[in-house]
Amino acid sequence: MLKSLIHRSNLKRQSRDETGFTLIELLIVILIIAILSAVGILTLLSALGAGQKSAAKTTLATAILAAKSVQAGSGNPNYSAITESQLNAAEPDLTFIVGSVNTTQVASTIGMLSDPSLGAAFNTVDSQGHCFYAAITNNGTYYNSAKISSGDCPDETDAVIGNPATWKSDQKNGWNL
Repeated sequence: MLKSLIHRSNLKRQSRDETGFTLIELLIVILIIAILSAVGILTLLSALGAGQKSAAKTTLATAILAAKSVQAGSGNPNYSAITESQLNAAEPDLTFIVGSVNTTQVASTIGMLSDPSLGAAFNTVDSQGHCFYAAITNNGTYYNSAKISSGDCPDETDAVIGNPATWKSDQKNGWNL
């Protein structure tokens, strides 16, 4: 008896036309594709942000080397005597401007924040509003960073003298955004 019931059930299944996918199967495939796409997009955006930060840091490190080169070539022991035109001539791939940079400027723009009592200070910003700073004094090079939503990076020239705890002598801890 049980055998005949199973046989009839199998015959009914075979007689139905089961070609194609059900709606549920299609929705599950679409859901899986959507989840994988979302993860891929988030990973891509994260990598782009990290790349922009790295480019800003590299640009600022290049500016520091240019300033040290100009200072060594001038024979003047004071970093505050470095001018915008000297730096633009020493490093033509970068654009040095007097004052702080803002989020609308290109990544190769370096702001010069000179202060005779400080030495030379520079800043740059990435498109996400991460401001990176470097100050060169006769006592060494110091680094700092800040996050802004828009506009100019804060003028941090007094921070080395006024609040030295916020500036670090190594890039890793100073540029920790």
